[in-house]
Amino acid sequence: MPEDSNPLFFNFITSDATQYLNACSWPQLHAEYYSETTHKEDLWKGYQELDLDDEALANFYEHLTDNTFNLKINEYAIIK
Repeated sequence: MPEDSNPLFFNFITSDATQYLNACSWPQLHAEYYSETTHKEDLWKGYQELDLDDEALANFYEHLTDNTFNLKINEYAIIK
């Protein structure tokens, strides 16, 4: 290996365009732009809007300690 070659080489993967352009200016970085193909509708909003009939609402109040709507941690239910 020649003396002037750098043995360190890093992969830098980002979905941020500015970070990608900055990383491309560093010769020891191999920059890759990552674009996620998730549809906007499938992204997590942090809440679920639920239209419940009387039976489902009664079931909810009977089982308050259960996760009846399969909510994620810190996800809220807006019951209409």
